[in-house]
Amino acid sequence: MEHRKIQVVGNRSYSISLPKKWVIANNLKEKDLLFLEEINNKILVKTSDNLTKNDSKISVRVNDIDDVGGFIIFCYVKSINNIKLIFKKFDTAKRREIISIIKFLEGYEITNENEKEIEISFLFKNINIDINTIIKRMKSLLIMMLDSIKEKDFKSTEEIEQNIDSLYHLSRRILFKCSKNSILSMENNIKNGEDIFFYLTIFRRIEKIADHIFKIRNENFSENDFKLLDNFLSEIDLLLSGKRKNFQKEIVLKSKNKLIQKKLVKIENVLEDMVHDVNFIKLNKKFFN
Repeated sequence: MEHRKIQVVGNRSYSISLPKKWVIANNLKEKDLLFLEEINNKILVKTSDNLTKNDSKISVRVNDIDDVGGFIIFCYVKSINNIKLIFKKFDTAKRREIISIIKFLEGYEITNENEKEIEISFLFKNINIDINTIIKRMKSLLIMMLDSIKEKDFKSTEEIEQNIDSLYHLSRRILFKCSKNSILSMENNIKNGEDIFFYLTIFRRIEKIADHIFKIRNENFSENDFKLLDNFLSEIDLLLSGKRKNFQKEIVLKSKNKLIQKKLVKIENVLEDMVHDVNFIKLNKKFFN
């Protein structure tokens, strides 16, 4: 451990000197930029803000991958910006699988394609969106999904479900980057690493609720069924906006339609679990920041 005295510079600033061996070891020179971060009342000095352009690339033979779709999703979450999929023999079925999966991954597009390879690139230079904005958008889409079912506009229902899936994967990509990037974490108001896990779980639960609603889109809903779902979506908004500490469980949760009843119970269970995630984040911010 090194010790340095703080020196006064002018009327508003203070400075410390760096040990020479640190400067040499980190290849620092005059006018280089250092980054200071306060974590749990301790100051961390970094030579990088981890915001350098991520040009990560990977080339892989399709025959070596058991699940191409899962592999592409993993690359997306891991912030791989360029994927080159190489074919020993072009496979039309695999191509269809690739196309079907990237439509759920915001920013991924096929940028080059021939008989020997498919290249996928992330086309957004920066993601100017934070996790709270994604949560608000997903909540709005849930309401729009239910409205489309009420109007029997099932084409819109499918498009909305796809949008929710896309936002879910985008949230995972952002949160994965937050785990490596302290500046991005601060921008998303994440001050504890554990919060990343809780947010991941919350996004997964919202996406799960959308799945449950989507699977019963063709059922015969009663007025009471829609009322119960409306109440559930209102609870999500209250929980995630911090206006409610506990989930108000329905006293009577009954549908004459067996499948709708089954999904209502599952949605209610998801909401109960979501309460714990939200409260854990609040506790972390209150006592451990």
